[in-house]
Amino acid sequence: RRSQQAAEKCEPTQYQCRTRRCGGRHQVAEKRGLMFRESGKYPDAQKQFQTTLDLARTQKNPSLEVTALLDQSSVDILISQPDDAKAKAQQALDLATKNDLKPLVITAYIGLARTQFNREHLSDAEEYLNRAATIAQTQELRNSEQYVAINLAALRLQQARPEEALQIAQSTKEYFANEHVASSVVSSLVTIIRAQRQLGKFEDALISGRERLDIATVADNRYEISFSHGEIGSVLVALERYPEALVEYTAMYDQATAGEFKRNAAWAQVNRGEVLWHLGRYAEAETAFTEADQFANATGAGDTSLAPEVVRCRAEMALSQQQWPQARDLIRPILARPNAPVDELLVRSQLVSGLVQANNGAAAAGIAECQSAVNHALPMNNRALILHAKLSLAQALSLGGKIRDAADLARSVAEDAAGIKCYETAWRAWFLASIANAKTGDQGRADAQRASSNAALNQLRQQWGDTAFAEYRTRPDISNLK
Repeated sequence: RRSQQAAEKCEPTQYQCRTRRCGGRHQVAEKRGLMFRESGKYPDAQKQFQTTLDLARTQKNPSLEVTALLDQSSVDILISQPDDAKAKAQQALDLATKNDLKPLVITAYIGLARTQFNREHLSDAEEYLNRAATIAQTQELRNSEQYVAINLAALRLQQARPEEALQIAQSTKEYFANEHVASSVVSSLVTIIRAQRQLGKFEDALISGRERLDIATVADNRYEISFSHGEIGSVLVALERYPEALVEYTAMYDQATAGEFKRNAAWAQVNRGEVLWHLGRYAEAETAFTEADQFANATGAGDTSLAPEVVRCRAEMALSQQQWPQARDLIRPILARPNAPVDELLVRSQLVSGLVQANNGAAAAGIAECQSAVNHALPMNNRALILHAKLSLAQALSLGGKIRDAADLARSVAEDAAGIKCYETAWRAWFLASIANAKTGDQGRADAQRASSNAALNQLRQQWGDTAFAEYRTRPDISNLK
């Protein structure tokens, strides 16, 4: 769901084209390193990859040395050490180039590109991928060319170009399906799911997610099964189908826990907590956030993207409980981060801050902050995020006495949300528009919008079921809407 973030919360394959001539101790160490990397045991992974690097150098095997350096770089990316990651990928590229290892030169360029994906250097990432693509085309390395394309599709998502990402990923998926390379089909599907979700093509994204889950299940790959449940859950969250999303995130957590994939388990708990508080189950949500915190703050975990997400989720939960000071205090450190990227975390944090201010006598400042969040969200081409930002702005406008503006914006949000079957946003936006129009004296329009609000609320009840709906209605921010 998170775009990103890590985001969106589980990373796609770092790079995929490799030359393997592994044997004996080297092969054992490498497999252990990959296992530890998947499990989130990053210091252990680095120790194993250092062993593979030392063995490669002892054997004077440049191919294995390049692979070991790229494996180390991939872990540095996960623990948010981009400078170290880039340095190792550059070493790998230099070594592969010196020894004229064309397939590994391509792989090294892909590795270099991946070090730039979560930084303000996306143009550099694109340049590295273009160089890799040129070599693959010149050498007529068709598979390598398609591996580059998988990563280019992922880059297009980072560049907020989901239509292009979807087109490229669908092409690579078709190619690797014809070649019967299931692992690369699975990698292509990550980008396909996320692009479809961002574009609001939710039903297509669910179909793609279940296709990915089926492939992982046939392969009996617990890591990918866990990952796939998380991707399906993210689509259901965007659709505001929270009870179903909870089932998927719980499956993600169970599979990750059974396989000792601690990073995936921690992200599953963040997502479970967010769904639980949306359903009014605050105590259970806090339990999930606490477990995620334990991983985020564990020695050597190094996943610096996880802790801010837990804080942001807790701040949104406090906002839902109308605990304004707590929400304000939680969100301040996120907004105060130096050189913070303009991403979904920033947008959602601004919205919390803006609504806190609007509810506490600083309406003008709150409106300005919510408007800034909307301005940041629009270029991201993430339909669900944009709807959320606009509804928050409409709330701030209403609190600030800008009733006509609030009514118009809320009506627009309600129509868009209803069109993609996001019934929770739809009923709340119709309700807000109704209240605003009643204040302006347009009672006829207010009554019609109240009827639309009630209809969307009834659709939400049918979709969620009576039990989940009743729990949802106990939320302070929801119970006050009468």
